Amino acid sequence: MRRFGQLLALASFLTMAGQTHADEQSLLQIVAPDREMIVATESIVEVAMAAAANGDPAVLVRVDAVPARDFARLTAANVGQVIKVFVCGELVLEPMIQTVIPGGSLVLSNPDPQVVERIFASLQSGKCPEDVE
Repeated sequence: MRRFGQLLALASFLTMAGQTHADEQSLLQIVAPDREMIVATESIVEVAMAAAANGDPAVLVRVDAVPARDFARLTAANVGQVIKVFVCGELVLEPMIQTVIPGGSLVLSNPDPQVVERIFASLQSGKCPEDVE
């Protein structure tokens, strides 16, 4: 089964300058040109199915105050840059940051509903597929 990795293994973001690869142990990870953020599972306060602005299926992820603040800082420092979002080590999204994203809400979209279902299942359960027994 194909591994998928992405954004935010929540509880607290760890910012590490200079890292550019996905950590296969992380549930949710965001990689910007100048830093990497890992969200601890405990910091994820909401995971819900949604639709992106373009109509693609999506997962809405909301994080608590500390990672929300760190994500706002990351997006502020990377306006005009492409970031990478990983869930369970799989690259799931490569958006270009258009503006600062405050509030701690992320929309992870993909035209493939099966990919979105995997993202949702992992983020909601707090486990990557290989962690499930």
